[in-house]
Amino acid sequence: MLRSSDSLTLENSLNAFESEEILQALAVVGLLSQEKLYLELTNEAINFARKEKFSFSQLCALVSTINRVLEELSSSPYDDIQSVLDVSDKIMMSYSIQRPPHCIELFSIADSLKCVEFLVDSLFRHWRLYKFALAPTARLVPQLIYDTKDYESGIVDLKPSGKMKTW
Repeated sequence: MLRSSDSLTLENSLNAFESEEILQALAVVGLLSQEKLYLELTNEAINFARKEKFSFSQLCALVSTINRVLEELSSSPYDDIQSVLDVSDKIMMSYSIQRPPHCIELFSIADSLKCVEFLVDSLFRHWRLYKFALAPTARLVPQLIYDTKDYESGIVDLKPSGKMKTW
């Protein structure tokens, strides 16, 4: 099983078993939600990381960025996509900063730009769909309360007259 400290590249992970192992490792690290929406985006991130030959720590950072962007997208009450884009840029900048004392340098500037392009192509292209899917829903259950009086039904018995009207 993969650990978060592994620095292997994902280019050789081509079969479904290894992709499942990567998803399990992300779940152990705490970066994976069981909702299908998150799983779909995480699977896209794994394929992107495999194509770009990212390490496992870079994949974890990318999945963490996706989770934080989705959290920001779902918490904003309006269709304010620009603020969510700014948040994603700040997150990716913090992962690629190259000056002390915050010298993370997990991504190079070119890799950071590729990740932002991936986020724009995969997540921000359909941001209204994700916003709708993540929005809290209100379920209205009507409760009808009637008076406690007993109403007698006014059933009227109409007996047939026996005569047929012709027009």
